[in-house]
Amino acid sequence: GWQTATVWKDERKLAAATATAAIRLAKGQKPPTTGFVKTKGRGLEPAYLIGTKIITKANWKQLLTSGYYKRSDICNGEYRKYC
Repeated sequence: GWQTATVWKDERKLAAATATAAIRLAKGQKPPTTGFVKTKGRGLEPAYLIGTKIITKANWKQLLTSGYYKRSDICNGEYRKYC
């Protein structure tokens, strides 16, 4: 019944990259890319890849130190005893 890990992608980084791409497209420029992804039928396509992190009991405090969450967002109610 316990979840042992989750995948976290910092949406703040994703939003910043999306905004940069939108501005460049509006100016008629190509959006920035960091790599390529293989698509079905089209081959490799340029992409802006943002890494994910596996969050576990051992490293969950990264969510706090990154400023993504405040301790009060997580350590409340029935989960307070685990913090």
